[in-house]
Amino acid sequence: MKQNDTPEKKIVRRNQKRILIYEMLFEGRNFKEIAEASGFSDTHLRRCLGPSGKWYADYMEWATDKTDAIEKDVRLRIKKRMNEAMVVLEYALTIAKSDPRTAVKAARDLLDRGGLKAPEKVEITSPYDQAEKLAQWMENKNKPKQPTDE
Repeated sequence: MKQNDTPEKKIVRRNQKRILIYEMLFEGRNFKEIAEASGFSDTHLRRCLGPSGKWYADYMEWATDKTDAIEKDVRLRIKKRMNEAMVVLEYALTIAKSDPRTAVKAARDLLDRGGLKAPEKVEITSPYDQAEKLAQWMENKNKPKQPTDE
């Protein structure tokens, strides 16, 4: 740090360094790389960013905010391209004669997105039914075989 820095400049520089560390950690860099870029030792970073470290809670909050911002950006980008996607799906419907599989998939996708998705078939069996079948099997297994008259 420079000797003639004001306390405010020191805080800004410290926060910039910490944001750099958070970004590198978020990108998946290892502690050795982060240590080289930040000037902190690998051990110091591990201590500060570990679950009981003094930066851990701050990093987790920062990472959550960063993830939320990325998700918001991705959703916005998808919404901007929805019209183009619909045009592609509608075109796929028109090629039913030459490529019926693609047309059927496009029609299904359009119906699904329109809230008309077909219900999925789910078979539920009661555990009591299974227990009853098992009890009958055990009962029959333990019965002595009756001799047959031949």
